[in-house]
Formats: sequence, C-alpha cells, structure tokens
Amino acid sequence: MAKDRARLNSLRLSEWDYSGKGLYFITMVTENRNPFFGQIMEGEMILSPMGEIALHEWFRSPELRPDMNLHLFEFVVMPDHVHALIGIGANTIHKDREPEKNLSTFGPQRNNLASVIRGYKSAVTTQSRKLGAPFGWQRGYHDMIIRDKRHLLNVARYIRKNPENYI
Repeated sequence: MAKDRARLNSLRLSEWDYSGKGLYFITMVTENRNPFFGQIMEGEMILSPMGEIALHEWFRSPELRPDMNLHLFEFVVMPDHVHALIGIGANTIHKDREPEKNLSTFGPQRNNLASVIRGYKSAVTTQSRKLGAPFGWQRGYHDMIIRDKRHLLNVARYIRKNPENYI
C-alpha cells in the first residue's frame, strides 16, 4: 500500500521516457539542507572536502555509464545542493520511440536518469562516509525536462550564477 502511494505521488512526468534521449536540469539536496559541501564567500563557492567529492563523482558519471552516452553540461556544487544539466544521448540501449509510447514506468530503474542520479548520490555518500561525516541526501531529486534552446540557455545561466545569487 505504501509503495502504491509513493508511486501515485511521483514527481516524474508520466508520459516521458527518462531512459531515452533527453536533456535535464537536476537538483539534488542534502539532508536537512546541511551545508556539507562548503560555503559561499564573496559570491564564490569554496568547496569542503565533501564538496570536492561531490564535484569529482559527478564528472565520473559518463565513464561509469558509457553505454548511456551521457553528456554533462553546466554543473555547480553549492553548500547544501547541486545543480546539473545532463543529457542522455542516442545510444544502443535506448532506441528513439514515438512520443506517445514514451511512458515512464515504475519498476527496475537502470540505464535511465534515475539510475544515474542514484549512482551519483550513492558514490558521494560512500566517499563522504569514509571521511567520517554524518552525510545524507534528501530523498529523491528534482528534475526539469529541457525542451528548447531558450530554456537551456536560461537554466545554464541560472546554474552559473547560482553561487553569486546564493543567500
């Protein structure tokens, strides 16, 4: 019963195939918004050792999933969250399907956006715990599907300027 309720409250767009070709704006937040990753000083992000881990692990994603044809674009580590633009390109795992057949399904989450995020969060958690930190992530993540170039440019600018606009 609880599983069904969680599925009904999914933030994912039900008619979108998150394993196929697409570009996404992702936000992942630390548990209780704890500033594990560092601090902003004079509009610039100063990474803590855990922030360095968060940065390093993100850029490992394409090497860990070469079959998904991942493309990493703008990315910023903030004190209590990270923002990223990530693309899943055409690949041999996922053939482009007709839009009306691009349905998000609940079941094993592999070779899709959720598996990339899950792997990243797990790697950051594992490496952070090696430092002895009581690190944790907020459950889930926020995503936005990038649908056109204007939206892409606006999101990229938002990510780049996030440290100087941080309050």
